[in-house]
Amino acid sequence: MVLCDAAGAGPMVTTAALDRLRALNFGIRTLREPLVPEVLAREIARYDPADAAQVSRRIRAEAGREAAVDEIVGVYGEILAEHARHSEDGEDTRAASLYLQWLGPFLKKRVTQAEGTAHHLLVERDEFHVEAERLRTERDQGLRERDRLEVERSELQALCEQERAHSDRLRDERERALAELAILRGSTTFRLRDRVLETPLLGGLARLALRVAKSRWGLAAARPRIESRSG
Repeated sequence: MVLCDAAGAGPMVTTAALDRLRALNFGIRTLREPLVPEVLAREIARYDPADAAQVSRRIRAEAGREAAVDEIVGVYGEILAEHARHSEDGEDTRAASLYLQWLGPFLKKRVTQAEGTAHHLLVERDEFHVEAERLRTERDQGLRERDRLEVERSELQALCEQERAHSDRLRDERERALAELAILRGSTTFRLRDRVLETPLLGGLARLALRVAKSRWGLAAARPRIESRSG
């Protein structure tokens, strides 16, 4: 048997702990741990059928109904005998009676307060469990969002590297083109072209020849398309 109640959980009743737990009446003073599945599972795992049978035999032999009745009757007889010896001392009896009349409601009030406090603590514990579960859920969502952002960051970083490499390649091509253009402008042919274009008569003729060449080239390029359509 595992001791437990709304106030908490106690140990498994074994032969080794029987005398100590019985002296505490198997009551609230033995319930030192929280009433949670982990504690109950731990104590149930300690179950030993042979030891449990020995505990059962001792309880039946030492705390059975007949033994309990005999003990109660004996205590009652002792009280009667004590009362007979001190029957003349009525003042003490009345004082004890008044004390017990005060003590009963006082203890009942304290027990009620303790039960209310225990209930409040249990409610708070359940609320803490709910809040902890909510925080765990938010934490898991945050971790998943962090992983997603990390993937996006890696993808963007790779894309930036590609764009940077493309930009470097375009810059190199531009620099090569500028270098080739500078070489071309410094060539004899390019300088001769500039002189021809700067000459009024020859420049006009050169520009006219260039337009005619472009026009003819355009007609020559368009003729195959026209023939293919007519064919």
